[in-house]
Formats: sequence, C-alpha cells, structure tokens
Amino acid sequence: MRILLDESVPEQLGRLPVGHTCSTVQRQGWASTKNGEHLALVKDQFDLLLTADKGMEQEQNQDALPVAILVVRARSNRLEDLARTVPAILAALEEIPPQAFRKVAALRIGPARSTPRLDPGKFWLSCRSRCSHAGLRHGVQ
Repeated sequence: MRILLDESVPEQLGRLPVGHTCSTVQRQGWASTKNGEHLALVKDQFDLLLTADKGMEQEQNQDALPVAILVVRARSNRLEDLARTVPAILAALEEIPPQAFRKVAALRIGPARSTPRLDPGKFWLSCRSRCSHAGLRHGVQ
C-alpha cells in the first residue's frame, strides 16, 4: 500500500510499517498545505493518508474521500508513543477499504490499572470523623 504521512506524524514512523511504501508531506513538497489540499494531491499517488490530526474527522466529508484516511491516536505525537500503534496500523492496513476513514489506538503496554485497595482502618477513622462533625454517632442516625 502507498502511504502518505501527514505533518502530524514523525517521518521515522514511515520506516515501521514493513511491506508498505511510505512518503511524507514534506518529501512530496506539500508542507504547510491544508488537509483538504493534501487529499486532492494524494488521490493519484497514494492509497492512504496516515495522520494524528484528531480534527480530521470533522474537517472532511467522509462520503467523498479520495483516499483512505487512518487517524492514529496515541498519548503524544512522539515516535516512542506512536510506535506502539504500529501493530494496530498494520492490522488496519490489511482491512481498510479504499476511501474509508478509520481510527487506531496504541496498545496498552505495562500493568493494568488496579482499583486502589481500601484500608479498613483509615476508612473507619474517616467515617467516624465525618459522623462526629455532623453530630452523629457512628451507625446511629
């Protein structure tokens, strides 16, 4: 697949989707052009626009896209954060139809967030304190 990387995506990300041809807006000489202009220019040369522009969905008429658009969602636009999205990008490239709009997100790496444990002693003291301030005895209304 021929992929154009938008200005919001670092050029180095283009090296990561193995098996696909990547170029950048800057390399094409289209730097500082608006998204609508990018889409008109890419129609004959690329199959997909890869961007991190979160406003792309609202800016473009999705019924009249000249190429597929893949919006990458990550913590930031830094390569370290976007590199986590490469497996999702590769999966999306396999199934995205022409002229479609899709979003992919970074895979969570690291331990899952757990619910903080409640220390019963601290809870009891806190509850007792609130009850005494309200003029109540704990457990009695």
